[in-house]
Amino acid sequence: MFGFIELGITHMLTGWDHLAFVAGVLLVAQSFGLSVKLISIFVLGHSTTLIAATLLGWQVNADYVDAVIAGSVAFVGCVGILGRPRRWGWFGIVVAGFGLVHGLGLATRFADLGLPENGRLLKVIAFNIGIEVGQATAIFAMFVVGSLLASFLVRPTTGANDSGPPTGAVIDEDGDMGADAPRSREQLATQLASAALFIGGSVTGALVALNAFMAEQGPEPVRLADGTRCTIEALSETLPGSGGHPKRSFYSPGDVIPINDFGHSLGDGYVVVLYSPDIDSADLAKLRDYVASSDARGVVAGAVTSKGADRIPSDGLDPATAVKVLHQQDELTCGTFELDSIEAFADAWLRPAG
Repeated sequence: MFGFIELGITHMLTGWDHLAFVAGVLLVAQSFGLSVKLISIFVLGHSTTLIAATLLGWQVNADYVDAVIAGSVAFVGCVGILGRPRRWGWFGIVVAGFGLVHGLGLATRFADLGLPENGRLLKVIAFNIGIEVGQATAIFAMFVVGSLLASFLVRPTTGANDSGPPTGAVIDEDGDMGADAPRSREQLATQLASAALFIGGSVTGALVALNAFMAEQGPEPVRLADGTRCTIEALSETLPGSGGHPKRSFYSPGDVIPINDFGHSLGDGYVVVLYSPDIDSADLAKLRDYVASSDARGVVAGAVTSKGADRIPSDGLDPATAVKVLHQQDELTCGTFELDSIEAFADAWLRPAG
């Protein structure tokens, strides 16, 4: 179970959108006590949907969830620009609501691991513990950095002779230094940071939502040649997606392919080619050249056997299958190596008409 705690910590500390929302809440709260209350509400929200969605098997569109999460970052940025709310009740309700959405996002990432049903409750609890440990660590770091910046901004600075008003001070009509000058600098810094959150969240949310909408339109129907031994069906293969992007796009027979990286890439819109290590050497060379070409940007390929770290959940390719090509919606299965069919299937997904 410690592995899932570590996975949760890693996911949290590398999840920019989640951390950006938390940072925005802290900027709006501007006090330790209020921050604790708001973050506790947020934790309750995302823990609830993370555990519930995982155990109940809820299916949600991860892209739309990510778009709403990015929108939550833009929201707290907007509130930070406008200033602290006069009434905190409505803000707490919104934070709780966004917490529920963030939990759905965490659940989709956890589901990408492709875990069996057995022991899932303990694993998701361990993952959630890791999430909270990572979040607490990040919040502590934010408070430390924020305190240092605040002390720097409110500290008066003087000239070399240590006389005269602090640099940047506001002088009123009577020649007195304005008492609110340091506070104004701190407020300006808060608004600038909030503006960055608003812009980043808005742009990211719009791009993710657009990508989700385009993905729903689906690729153009692929026309396979007469006599082909390839078929196209809805995606049924599940790859674990806890990795990153693979270090290279083509893996030769005998290489151990990073199947977790392949699964992650599939979720990011890549085309994944899984081929039998027994295909003809000439066909293997054609596939390698295709994957290395500019026409195949967004395609990764590797040989899949029925054992070892490079197997897929169905224990490898069927003996009658030479190649299986996957994208987020469909899969192409070929009994013989047909490069034309592979190219047509990949191009329809990566470069749809119109």
